[in-house]
Amino acid sequence: MITSQPEDYIGAVGDTASFTVGANGEGLKYQWQYSNDDGANWKNSSQSGCKTATVSVPITAVRNGQQYRCVVTDERGNSVTSEAGTLIVQ
Repeated sequence: MITSQPEDYIGAVGDTASFTVGANGEGLKYQWQYSNDDGANWKNSSQSGCKTATVSVPITAVRNGQQYRCVVTDERGNSVTSEAGTLIVQ
C-alpha cells in the first residue's frame, strides 16, 4: 500500500518541515506519529496535516532528532506503517 517513504528533513529554526508518504488503495486514512526517543515510543501528531499524506511541523531547536512516520489505513481496516523520517535542525 505504501509507495514512497518520508525522507529526512534538514532545516533551520523558524522554518516548517514537511514529511510526505505515498500510498495507494481505496478510502485511505492517514495518521502521522512522532517519536522523541529514537523510535522507542510513538505518539499521534496533532500538527497541521496530521491526517493527510503530508504533515507540516514548525521547526524548533527541541525538535532536533524527532522522527515522523505515518500509519495508513484502507477502507477495509488494513493498516501499514511507513518508515520514519528524521527532523534535523541546523
